[in-house]
Amino acid sequence: MTEDKTKRKETYFIVPIMFIYTFLMYGKIDNNTGTLIIALMSILTYFLAIYLFYGIAYMAYYKHTYLLWGSGVAAFIVGYLLTGLSDVWTLLMSWSMILFAGAILGRLTLTGKNHQKIYIAGLLTVTIFSLGLFSPIWHDLLIAATQKSTEMINEVKQSLQAMGYSADAIRESTDSTLKMFNALIRLIPALMILSVVVQFSLSFIIFTYRINKNNYQSRPLAPFIYWKIPFGVTPLLILAILLRIFGSDTYVLIADNVIAFLAFFYAIAGLALIEFYLEKFNFSKFMKVLFYVMLFFTQLIGLFVAALIGFIDSFANWRKSQPLNLAKE
Repeated sequence: MTEDKTKRKETYFIVPIMFIYTFLMYGKIDNNTGTLIIALMSILTYFLAIYLFYGIAYMAYYKHTYLLWGSGVAAFIVGYLLTGLSDVWTLLMSWSMILFAGAILGRLTLTGKNHQKIYIAGLLTVTIFSLGLFSPIWHDLLIAATQKSTEMINEVKQSLQAMGYSADAIRESTDSTLKMFNALIRLIPALMILSVVVQFSLSFIIFTYRINKNNYQSRPLAPFIYWKIPFGVTPLLILAILLRIFGSDTYVLIADNVIAFLAFFYAIAGLALIEFYLEKFNFSKFMKVLFYVMLFFTQLIGLFVAALIGFIDSFANWRKSQPLNLAKE
C-alpha cells in the first residue's frame, strides 16, 4: 500500500510540471525581462523537459493512461491559449515529441523489451518530431547565423587593424575563424536535434535506473563499458557519405548533418570501448582522469578518433572476445 501511495504521489507531481513547463515555454515574456532571467528560464525549461520525458514514461509504465493523455491534452490546450495559431505547429510538435517518446519508453519497458530496442524506438520518435519542430526555421536560422558571423568577422578585422596587425596576419586569422563559423553553421540542424536527443537520453537512463531499483524483475541497463552502436546503422552512414561525395549542395548539407548526428553516437560508443580497456588493464583513477583530460584537449581530433573506434567496433565487436568481470545485461 505504501508503494502504491508513493507511485500516486509522484504521478500527481508530474502533472503540475506539465503545466509549469507549458507556461515557461509558451508564456509571453515582457520586453523588460532581464537577460539573466530569460537565461535562467531557458535552463529551467531544458531540465523540466528531461523530467517530463521521464515523468511521461513513469506514468505510462504504471498504466496511468487516462491521467497521462488527459493531462497532455490539457497542457496542449493551455499552450494554445497562450500562443494562439501563430505557434500552434511548434506547440503540437514539441508536446507530441515528449508525450509519444515518453509513452513509448514506459510501455515498451513494461513489456520487457531489450533496452537497445526501447532506446532506438524512443530515439526515432524524438528525431522525427524534432525534424517537424525545427525544419521550418532552419532556412531563416542559417541565413541569420551567416549574417551574424560576417558581422563578427568584420569586427575582428577592425580590432586587429587597430592593434597594428599586418594585412596577411589579419587575413589568415579571419579566414580560419570564418571556416570554423561556416562549419558550425552548416551543422546547426544536427546540433539542434542532438540537444533534444541528449534530453531524452538522460531521461532514458534515469527512468531505467529508477524502474530497475524499484522492480527487481526488470532488466538492468548494461554498464557503460558495453555500450555500442548496432551494425544496422552502417548503411545509413554509407548512404550519407555517398551523398556527401556525389550529391548537390542541398544533399551535401543533409549528409553533413546526418554524419555529424551519427558521429555523436559513434563517439559515445568509442569512449565506452576505451573505458572498457582502461578498466581491463586496471588503470588507476588518476591515470583515467589524466587520459580524459588529454583527450579533451585534442578537441576535434579526439572526437574523430573516438567516433572512428566506435564505428569499427560496431562490426568488429572487440569486447566480445575480451570479457570483463562485470555482469552484462
